[in-house]
Amino acid sequence: MTGTPGTSRLAAAACGVLTAVYLLVGRWTLSRLGDAATEHPFYTEVRFWVVLLLVCVSLMAKAQPSAGARGRGGLTVPALFVFFTYWVATAAWAPDPALAAVKLYEVVLVAAATFGLARALWSDDSGRVLRWMWAGVLAVAGLLATVALVRLVTSGAVGERLSVMGGGPNSFARLMGYLALAALFFWRRHGRSWLFMPIAAISLVLVMLSGSRGGLIALVLGVGVFLVSELRNARRLVPGFVLAAVVFAITATYSPIGAAALETYERRVNQLLLQEQYTSGRTRLYRSAYQLALKEPVFGDGLAAFSGRRLGVYPHNLFLEAFCEAGILGVALLSLTFGAGAVASLRGERRPDGSALAGFAFMLVAAQFSGDLFDSRALFAFLLLSSVQPPAAAPVAAGPPSLRAELASRAGP
Repeated sequence: MTGTPGTSRLAAAACGVLTAVYLLVGRWTLSRLGDAATEHPFYTEVRFWVVLLLVCVSLMAKAQPSAGARGRGGLTVPALFVFFTYWVATAAWAPDPALAAVKLYEVVLVAAATFGLARALWSDDSGRVLRWMWAGVLAVAGLLATVALVRLVTSGAVGERLSVMGGGPNSFARLMGYLALAALFFWRRHGRSWLFMPIAAISLVLVMLSGSRGGLIALVLGVGVFLVSELRNARRLVPGFVLAAVVFAITATYSPIGAAALETYERRVNQLLLQEQYTSGRTRLYRSAYQLALKEPVFGDGLAAFSGRRLGVYPHNLFLEAFCEAGILGVALLSLTFGAGAVASLRGERRPDGSALAGFAFMLVAAQFSGDLFDSRALFAFLLLSSVQPPAAAPVAAGPPSLRAELASRAGP
């Protein structure tokens, strides 16, 4: 199914926005504003309708006939298909069918959204998908950041780990990490340091206020990857990051919000993590997941095995989750998927987007500290965004004005 050029551009923009909402909305439902423990059917979840729309709209994008032949994305999408197919298959030997059914739904959601995004990126307007995805992140995450700041100022809840709209602090840290990377994306392309770099600096403050140590480490490393990927533009990087550092220093020194962020950092990182080596039970969870994996090391103990064996909700580490549920085979498929994405990024016709690379690094690190497969869904999205290269514009040959205009119109925006 393909569309006209105008329909395809609109579909690409819609896919970008829907991808942003998919990354940001998580498991959120209206019940989060009331009793979060209330049972709700899957069709009342925002994520279900967002993924459904993303898949449907992606089919309206105009596919490029030579996309496969040109190797856009290389083996990334086939590797993702094999990985998700195998993880779904592990439901056949899950220890708790009821818990496996719940997780099966989430795995299918992540797979559907990932392949919907891949279909959109294979279109002629893949660059538009990327721009609108970051625009959606900037708008929605920026709104959530504003809500969180207003709540912090009006409630005076200094000392508490910051979150918003019924979500947890770790999830909030990821959202603010996305916001920082979105600001870097638009700053890299449009300049306007006075607008985008303060957003990046405030996002870092908000991550600190969340108290998420994994989120903070992940964001610092993600920004580092962005810097390395953009070293060819070093002259442009320095003024922007100097401005961000100044905004961060002023906020931390002269505002109550900055003071609260530094206090949270001192307590959560310096005191609990470095001095007391407190890991919020992560060490026990990692050990339990590893021991469970050793019982069925090749194929794993089945989907949702960690919770099915009553060891906890999830191991808080994506690779350990894959190991205990899908075995060495699952870990190998996951690693091969990431490797295929890395090869595609390096061999692409164009340099991969620095913010997408930073987003992948950010989520890869964050996935080692918190969350499960669904919480790490952005990892697969950023893998595609950094490995599936946008098509090069068709060259405009010399010739009569009418011919040049026709070739330019075919090249797209």
